[in-house]
Amino acid sequence: MSSATPIDLGSVGSLWRYPVKSMMGEQLSAAAVLERGLLGDRAYALVDSSDGKIASAKNPGKWPSLFAFRATFLKPSGGRAQVPPVRITLPDGTIVTSEQHDLNQVLSKALHRQVTLAVTERGQVASVQSSGPASPTAKAEEYWPEMEGLDHRDPVTDFALPTGTFFDCATVHLLTNTTLNRLRDFYPQGRFEVPRFRPNIVASTEEHGVIPMKRRNLITLSILSCFIVALVGCNARPDLQSERNLKTRHEEPGPSLLSFVDMHTYALVLGDPTTRTKAMIDLKTLPGWPGPAPEHTLLLPDGKKVLVTYMASATEPVGIAVIKINSINWAAGTADVQVVKNLETDKAGSRSTFPPVTQTSPDQYINKKVDDDWSRPVFAQLHGPTLLPHSRFAYFTMWTDDRIVAVDVEADKLLASQRFGNASNHLHGVYFNDSGTLGLGVGYFYDESNLTVFRPNRQTGALELLGEIHLGTADRYAPFIHNAFWLDERFAIAGTMQFGPTSLTPVQASIIGPSIWLVDTRTMKTSKIIGTAKDVDDPGVLRSASWITVAGNKLFVAEEDSLDASYANDGFVSVFDFSNREHPKFIKRLRPGRELPADFSVAHSLSTLVDEKSVVVESYTSSYVLKIDTGTLAVSEIANSKEGFKMPHGAWIAGRKN
Repeated sequence: MSSATPIDLGSVGSLWRYPVKSMMGEQLSAAAVLERGLLGDRAYALVDSSDGKIASAKNPGKWPSLFAFRATFLKPSGGRAQVPPVRITLPDGTIVTSEQHDLNQVLSKALHRQVTLAVTERGQVASVQSSGPASPTAKAEEYWPEMEGLDHRDPVTDFALPTGTFFDCATVHLLTNTTLNRLRDFYPQGRFEVPRFRPNIVASTEEHGVIPMKRRNLITLSILSCFIVALVGCNARPDLQSERNLKTRHEEPGPSLLSFVDMHTYALVLGDPTTRTKAMIDLKTLPGWPGPAPEHTLLLPDGKKVLVTYMASATEPVGIAVIKINSINWAAGTADVQVVKNLETDKAGSRSTFPPVTQTSPDQYINKKVDDDWSRPVFAQLHGPTLLPHSRFAYFTMWTDDRIVAVDVEADKLLASQRFGNASNHLHGVYFNDSGTLGLGVGYFYDESNLTVFRPNRQTGALELLGEIHLGTADRYAPFIHNAFWLDERFAIAGTMQFGPTSLTPVQASIIGPSIWLVDTRTMKTSKIIGTAKDVDDPGVLRSASWITVAGNKLFVAEEDSLDASYANDGFVSVFDFSNREHPKFIKRLRPGRELPADFSVAHSLSTLVDEKSVVVESYTSSYVLKIDTGTLAVSEIANSKEGFKMPHGAWIAGRKN
């Protein structure tokens, strides 16, 4: 190996692992490479009970629906020997784990064939739930289509898997974006997406052109100061003796990095949510800061750059400041940062375009004083920062009108704003699935019940409007949506905030109160899975469902008291067992004076750590940033008013889920 000459390809765009063979997998921020590939990759497989062969999508006639299943580990993969339990999401949304006793029965029913789940450990293949003898080898089947030039034509043949593994051939699969782009050139009407190829490593090679791939080439992918060396080619020697940490431009930094701003004191805060240490930057004195109040943050996955939006006023513009993070001194609570670009989108005095709205029912309060109403700001505001996976683009929405603003985060450059009329009016962000193939824009205003479906172009950043999905019907609907959370490539969930009708509500229509909805982007249909609670002890959503996230097999709902006349009297975080996405089970409501601080109010947003062990909730009214343990539901404080915080807002965790 020492005689091989490394080839500089560019950078690692993304990492993927597939815990169960032939099922969809999970995107990673970092991974270890061992002699048998990425740690945890293809660690599990299904075995056909009738013939003992491994279930493989290479025989689609026998296993037509395997790609509709998704597998993720319940906890981070540990050492070489111990394989962690796995969570499997069935095509209908049911979730099972390798720890439950009826796993094989559930999987068999879903696949219409008797199967058992097997695992590879210490070079042996064994059943997860039986004490039968282990074996070092396994077999699978492959279908050969009727095509010229193939070794076989039309039959199904058996092939042996490499000893002690569930791999078909090589232990690491590398795919370049150059390959995908070339395929798109050859067949423009086709859809060549990363998940179809199930790679472990997607290399970004735009600047290097076509790479000649030869058997047993050594490829060096240089990212910052880290690299990966991988053998390419079938039957390559598994002689990578040492573990190497794969780090990508979509990497979670260490420590995990949290960002938020204090809108009142004009502070930018960088924190480690695990240790709860913080570094403060005074934006008022930071050279290059444009001047207006900060509002949202978007921290890039490598933790080297943060985008901070600022709000317009009669005398100040609206836009995005790009801030480079050079270093953080956690002991001193300081950071060396610099504004590298100011991306101004609108001049001072740019006004919002919200339609007039008045109160028509006691069920829905509307503040008569527009200047004092957060839900109808007078001047332009950018909201809803998101990142498009497998691309260089970040997105914001001009909540106050119909524009979607994209930023090339590598060039620090604004793209031309995109407008889709009513379909993009008053959106709070466009939220993308993990593969970056679909996005959901959410209507964040009174009587807006729409989820706008987009198809993004990951090469150009352009969005294509596919249609709109509404929560409910024309006569009865659930409006005012703050975010959407993707469960997989097809399904997402959304929560709503509005309680009752307004002057914008059609005469014959009625409003469904705060609730949670399951969204099917394939059928463009929705179903309500959690309704409105009657009181604090009633299962359901009591206050406005401001933000939702799923972590550790639990659904967390940030409930904010912001759309009624009382305003900021309280705030809750409701927790549901989400093992069955169609029928969540209420666990408890975290409330002020019990699990939450006594003076806590308005649970505004949630951010999930990559390992899903914690979620961070932020309250701009009670000056708290809190961390909730997803296992025990224990609450700890990251920031509070005693430390001088007044209005924390716009929390973001580098590499966070969704």
